[in-house]
Amino acid sequence: MNDKKILVFSATPNPDLENILTSGNFHFEIAFLPNTLIELAHRQRPQAVLVDVTVLENGLEAIHALREDTKTAFLPIVAIIHKDKAVIETILEAGVDDFVYYPLEALEVQTRLHSVIQGGHARKTNGEIMHITTHSMNGIVDLLTHDFRNPSGITLSSLQLVLEILQDEPDVYPPEIAVLMRHSLFAAQRQAFLLEDMLDVFRLDMNELPIVLEPVSIVPLLEKAAEYIREAGKYNNITIEVRSDAQLPPPLADAVLLGRVINAALDTSLKFCMPGKTIVVEAMEENGGVSIQVIDPGRPVLPPYDQDRFFELEFQNEARTEGSRSSVAMGMPFCYLAIKRMNGEVSIHTDQTSSLTTLRLWLPTH
Repeated sequence: MNDKKILVFSATPNPDLENILTSGNFHFEIAFLPNTLIELAHRQRPQAVLVDVTVLENGLEAIHALREDTKTAFLPIVAIIHKDKAVIETILEAGVDDFVYYPLEALEVQTRLHSVIQGGHARKTNGEIMHITTHSMNGIVDLLTHDFRNPSGITLSSLQLVLEILQDEPDVYPPEIAVLMRHSLFAAQRQAFLLEDMLDVFRLDMNELPIVLEPVSIVPLLEKAAEYIREAGKYNNITIEVRSDAQLPPPLADAVLLGRVINAALDTSLKFCMPGKTIVVEAMEENGGVSIQVIDPGRPVLPPYDQDRFFELEFQNEARTEGSRSSVAMGMPFCYLAIKRMNGEVSIHTDQTSSLTTLRLWLPTH
């Protein structure tokens, strides 16, 4: 077995446990107080923690301390317990990944530790995957945004430069080259949009994305998004039509975020629209606000899914399996969370008679 670094929490010294860990080639340190355990975890960066819960109160205090600290929240935890069903339920609810019974068997302890280290931390509480803390998730999103944005920007600028060269010297290269480059540029642009939406879903869900609400002119945002979709729709002969009231009041929204929402909505519609058909975008005054409707003859939203569930992340794969409309990456969850953060409403339905699917985005003007 390879050497593994772990921490041990025990209210009292335990020579038998130390012998088991030594024989299993584990590097370990022992803490007798929760505060000491957290300090060691920060300094040593262990791969797992073994917590003696035979003294229940002390053990639970250590587990809660580990789970509540942002730097140790995801460390795998194996508990040592007496055989008691009530204790098992208590420690699992507290956040333990696995457990062994006292008196200890060397092979069992070693196997459990290796198992949680290899599997990582994927504990469940009340049937749901543990929520990532706001602090750690913000750090992850910032890291991913920085790491992905740079190569994505280089790809886009390089493709745009190559297209300019091809346009300046049209007789030097076969026309098929320019077509392939345009396809590549669109794919790169779409990938950049989807990645940004995917990362910001987490920020929106945690109410951590800065939003500035102000009166926004809708029509320019619709036209900009439509132009992007028109170019992409050429590959399947899909067209797009924009309609709006002549005197449309400006809703209160974050202009940049709303532009991204419209783009994501149209991108999803483009994915499910039938080839050779038309996507219609309508903007109108409605109920003290502005309603934007994206209408397409594409894959339907199948009943009996309720509206709130349709926009959940967990629904997307299930919808695809059932043949219902789902999303492009996290397009629909992103639209839903963004519009809700701007005090708006979102709904989607398919008319069974016309087979048209309508996504409705509503924002207040006050």
